Order: sequence, then structure tokens, then C-alpha cells
Amino acid sequence: MSLVERQFVDLRKKYQYLYKRNDQASTIIVGTIFFDYNNIKDDYAIEINVSTNYPKTIPSVCETKGKIPKDWHHNGKYFCLETPFRVWVIFRKQETLLNFVDNLVVPYLASYSYFKNTGDSSKEHPHGARGVLDDYKKCFNIKDDLLAFKLLKILAEKDYRGHVSCPCGSGEKLRKCHGKCIQIIVLDGRFKDFDFMQDYLRIGILLKDENIISDLSMYTSKNVFNYLERIKNNPQQKWGY
Repeated sequence: MSLVERQFVDLRKKYQYLYKRNDQASTIIVGTIFFDYNNIKDDYAIEINVSTNYPKTIPSVCETKGKIPKDWHHNGKYFCLETPFRVWVIFRKQETLLNFVDNLVVPYLASYSYFKNTGDSSKEHPHGARGVLDDYKKCFNIKDDLLAFKLLKILAEKDYRGHVSCPCGSGEKLRKCHGKCIQIIVLDGRFKDFDFMQDYLRIGILLKDENIISDLSMYTSKNVFNYLERIKNNPQQKWGY
């Protein structure tokens, strides 16, 4: 029995109206999820796409009956369950289909049900790069957009050096200041394959558009240009959320 098949058995113990079919490119899980999440009860017909290189690639999911409009946190066909970084954090804690559904899919569905019933979207991330930036600010425990961008640059460039001055301007060494949160991520092996550069570039464009940064060239490097060249030659590159 394959990993996906074993995990599907556990998934179906809780979500019994899900069914599995295989094709050459992926495993497709379809059916209806019934949930009671934070006193929100609802059900949705969904389709989960599990690629052949799962769990390296995190599954994607969409709704199949048209209950959720496409302008509600979607990237094309599929849900934007959370920011890319947050999806990675949640899924890598436990790389199982049950964790994916329990802690990513169901909260997403419940958030839409809450919005549908109340009209209140105040608890939602802003969509796009602003939502991604806000999530990093929360992760770094800071409020400043530009500082978050500078700290993210360290992760995108894979260039953590604790002895350099912290970009916040405190005069402290990075390791004794805001570098503590960066070091935790650097040392956590779960993040070695995460694409921080994608988030860094998207946020850079946002800050330029909002006139927080006047000249993006001072934040570019050979690594940035190499990345841009690579994605130019890869039309399948995903820019989710």
C-alpha cells in the first residue's frame, strides 16, 4: 500500500464521504466534507489533487458545486488556503492528508461559511502580496513593512550572518536583535526547500507600488536575477495567494 493510500484510509475514518481515484499525474480525492469548526457547521463538495511527488508537493484543493465564489481567496481553480509560508508551516508539521484537511481545508471552508452567514471579513488576510507581507510581519513580530522586507531578503538570499548589523538600525548584531526569528527558520530543516525568493519579489513589487521603496535595484542581487531567469524559462512556476 502506497503512502497516499495509507493516509487516505486515515482521512476517510473522519471524512467518510470522500473517495479516491487515480490517474497518471496524480491522485484525486473527491466527495463532501461535513464539519463543525468553532461552532460553524457546514458541508462542501471538494476535490483534492495529490501529485505523484507528494508530500514534497503540498496538495491543492477546489470546491466543485459553486458554493464559494472565485473571488474568495482563489488562485485560478484552486483555493488559496493561507499564505504560502503559512501553508508550508502547517503542512510540514505533519505531512499527512488528515492534517492537510483538518488544519488547512476545513478552516478555509469555515472562514467562508462565517463570512457567508455574517458578512464579516475582518478576520481574513488581505489577498495577494499584502497578505503575504502581513503574515511575515506576524512571524517576525514586527509592524514595519520595510523591515519585514529586509529580514525576508536574508531568507530569500540564504545569507544569514549573525555578526552583521541588524537591518532595523538598532546598532545591535543581527543575532542579538531581529535575527533571532530568522535563525529559527534557517535552522529548521523543514524550510530548506521553501521558496522565500518568490515572496520576497512579490513584496518588493508591492512596496514599490505603494512608494515605500523608491528604487528596487538596491534590493536586488545576482541571486535575484538568476531566480528571475529561471522562472522566465519555467511557465509552470506558481505565484499563489
